[in-house]
Amino acid sequence: VVMIEIPSGKMEGIQKFKPRLLDAYIRDLCGAMGAGQVFMRAEIVDAEALRMRLVKVTERVVGAELAKDVLLQSVTQYAIKG
Repeated sequence: VVMIEIPSGKMEGIQKFKPRLLDAYIRDLCGAMGAGQVFMRAEIVDAEALRMRLVKVTERVVGAELAKDVLLQSVTQYAIKG
């Protein structure tokens, strides 16, 4: 679950970006994983590295004036054993 911190009074401005943000997040993270960039530290998700990547994607899509920060409210982790 991703929450975006926005400046006061800017909620309506960011609503129109929801579909583009979702698409940008999925594309960026799938591309990163496909390129071998895994956000793991000692077999757990490196939440700070993931958050920083999502901050950059958010700023690229909506602009820094509409997004102050990104909060990862929850991260689901799956163990895949071969």
